[in-house]
Parts: sequence; structure tokens; C-alpha cells
Amino acid sequence: MVVTRRQGKRRVERLAAALELPDSLRVDELVQKVAASHQRGITTVLTRMPTGLSGAWVQTPARDFLFCEQETSALHREHILLHELGHLLCGHPPMMSAEQELETLLATEVPLVTSEAIRHILGRSRMSSPAEAEAERFAWLVRRRLTALATPSTRTDQTALSRLEEALTSGDPARRW
Repeated sequence: MVVTRRQGKRRVERLAAALELPDSLRVDELVQKVAASHQRGITTVLTRMPTGLSGAWVQTPARDFLFCEQETSALHREHILLHELGHLLCGHPPMMSAEQELETLLATEVPLVTSEAIRHILGRSRMSSPAEAEAERFAWLVRRRLTALATPSTRTDQTALSRLEEALTSGDPARRW
């Protein structure tokens, strides 16, 4: 059955809305909450990602791994993790990846990952597929819900973004991008 873009959007909105987000929940706590509800371990791995990738979801027989670029802001890392978690929760099928750099990364960072498991990498770097759009929408919706419960590091990033916008627009609303 082919899912239209509108149907996919509504499905992701229902999925994000169904998440129970108590006060002061952090993204890492949400990941563990999802792991518990799926009765399957999820490990986050902050590392230097190969060029063109900011995150990847690796599914092994025993557990899932969410890889995330470490050389970025805390806010961006959280978004990347939410995006990859979106792939997992949306039930997107893993895509094949022939990137030798990512195979090397996996072998180095998670030596228990077999070459067969490497085939389950979701190393998507473009918004060209419906699955990418769904995962991105999921990350955005959950981030919007968590913003009210933002951690101090996230508030700092948001304050910095506000100051940058003010500097770029010189306070003139007409110059906003």
C-alpha cells in the first residue's frame, strides 16, 4: 500500500503526540523510555561521522544504535537523535549503505556490530525520500514539545540564536530571513 505524503504527515503527528513527555524530560531520557517500551536496548554513540552524514540508526539483532555527530551544538545533536529515533519509531526499513567510511566507523565504535548488521544502517543524508521527511517531521514535532521543558544548555543555544538573529537583522523586522 502506497502512503501519500499527507497520510505520512498525519501518522507522524499522531506518533509524536502519543509520546508521554513528563516535565523536564531530556532527549537521552526519551531514548531510554522508548527502549524500555520496545523492550530493546538503544545505545547512543556520539562520534565524528563520515562526511555527509550527521546521524545513523544501526539495527542489530540484540539492540539499536543511534550514531550522532559529536562536533556540533547540543541542540543539533538532540535534533539528530530525535530524527534517528523517528526512523526507528516510524518503522522505516533500514537502507543499504556501501559507504566504507561508515563501515570503518562502526567497526571502531561498536566492535560487536557484524558486517550483516552494517547493512541495516540508516545513513540517510538527504531529504529526498518520504522516510526522511517523516523522520525530520517527527524530530521537529518532538523538539517543539520539549522546548517548553528545555534544558539549560538548550536555552543557552536558543538565546544565542536569538542574539544572532537580532545582529543579522539589526533589529529591523523587514530584514528577517
